[in-house]
Amino acid sequence: DQACKLMLSEILDTGRPSKMFSKTEIRSLTGLRGVAAVFVVFYHYTFGVVNFGPGLLKTIEGHGYMAVDLFFVLSGFVITLTNSSGFLNGFAWKPYLVFLYKRLGRTYPLYLLIVLASMALRLHPGGFSRFEVVTNLLLIQAWGFAISIGGPAWSISTEFAAYLLFPLMVMIVPERRRAAVIACATLAVAMLLFLSVQPENRLHVAHSSVGPRHGPLDIYDFGTVYPLLRCIAGFLLGVIGYRLSLWRPVRRIASAPGAGDAVVVLLVCLAALRGSDIAIVLTFVPLIITLPFEQSYASRLLGSAPVYWFGLISYSLYLVHSPLYLVANPGTERLLGALHVPHLLRVSAVVVGMLTTAVSAVTYYWWERPMRNLSRSLISRHPPTMRMEPAAP
Repeated sequence: DQACKLMLSEILDTGRPSKMFSKTEIRSLTGLRGVAAVFVVFYHYTFGVVNFGPGLLKTIEGHGYMAVDLFFVLSGFVITLTNSSGFLNGFAWKPYLVFLYKRLGRTYPLYLLIVLASMALRLHPGGFSRFEVVTNLLLIQAWGFAISIGGPAWSISTEFAAYLLFPLMVMIVPERRRAAVIACATLAVAMLLFLSVQPENRLHVAHSSVGPRHGPLDIYDFGTVYPLLRCIAGFLLGVIGYRLSLWRPVRRIASAPGAGDAVVVLLVCLAALRGSDIAIVLTFVPLIITLPFEQSYASRLLGSAPVYWFGLISYSLYLVHSPLYLVANPGTERLLGALHVPHLLRVSAVVVGMLTTAVSAVTYYWWERPMRNLSRSLISRHPPTMRMEPAAP
């Protein structure tokens, strides 16, 4: 699931479990989700509001929206790891319905809570039409239909489309057919290139308040299918990344000491360059492949207790932060202004960020996790029959 609790899913031709998947949980990938969620919150709470000055740090901060693409790639990788065995011999309805049930059981309860809370708090000045409400409840609003009531929840809608297409992706990216893997990777890159060259008037046709995007892949507005294509491309790269991780040459490189650290350094350098969005998305793939081998300082840091905890609450943090900011930030700024607190905007961002973390922890422990466990307990009464991954070539 999105907390990356990964069960052993493949036995290599040596007859021994792969070192990459020899544990029931890959903590570094959970921690990576936490870092991505915190980066999104920092980006939304500070960019264009708090002036950190020009330079490389400002450029890196300006790539905060790319954390959403990291979510897409990571989801594709993890979901292929944990669910592809049900579609090794082609499409079948039972594993497909079970898969969709599990994904909705994991994502929908908190999503629904945020949508209903946003409606109750009237966060949109003009309110929401019946069509907008229905499409949001059906999780299809970001397919070009309507505004997302929960703000960043648009990405959950696009991921739902990726879940629907998941069996097809698994079947067209077979492990042993390297030509097909290369062809699908080319398709994903072509989709990203297509999105990156689209002019503003094609991207944001429905929302007049949306300003110029901060980078080629800063695409999220409703009214077009472009946000959906952004998700599908990233998710497909994650599926491809898992297939690549089963190839011996890739495993040898990814398991080399310091390989993960080298990828992190490359990623930071790319984030310091303007217009590097596509290169950043492609670098997410080797990052996710190298971390589970635990041969880097980055892997150990991401698996450490504090970062891992943020990974656990990352889904709550991502969905909660935007509505909470709209509710809490104006009052926080007024209060701090009345107290004559220096650096008002920065302090307000910190205060609201701490409040967001606390509320996200509450929603995780009191709603997200209990509802996830409930859905698991229901499906466990009729577990599907799954087969193991075949030996890697």
